[in-house]
Amino acid sequence: RLLRPRVLVYGALLLLLVGGIAVGVGLRKPLIVDVIRDRQLYREVAGGTVENAYTLRLVNKDAQAHSFVLALDSRAPLQLAAPAMLQAGPEEVLTVPVTVRAAPGAVKGGVDLRFQVRDARTGVVVSEKARFFAPVSP
Repeated sequence: RLLRPRVLVYGALLLLLVGGIAVGVGLRKPLIVDVIRDRQLYREVAGGTVENAYTLRLVNKDAQAHSFVLALDSRAPLQLAAPAMLQAGPEEVLTVPVTVRAAPGAVKGGVDLRFQVRDARTGVVVSEKARFFAPVSP
């Protein structure tokens, strides 16, 4: 009498629910990276260097502190002006202003780039796309 069809169906549904939660927790990414562009499209500074400003938001979803290394991946000759190492406490949200620079005349128009954030301890890399803008004509 204990193994009625209704009990078996409810047991199977409960097992699927618990399994789904376990998979969701197991596949959860420990780091979230968001890139927010500055309102200004680009700015030219002394010497003709072109700068784009961004704000990176890093969310450490782990229960322990982590150190992150920030890098830039682009086909264009761009330089990243940001802290070399970022420290995030357990479940901390970091807001980091960064600047990407291009030498005078090195970039025209828009160029795709990727911000890469690597966990110094585990080596996990999270990358986020962005776009660098420069004047079309000098």
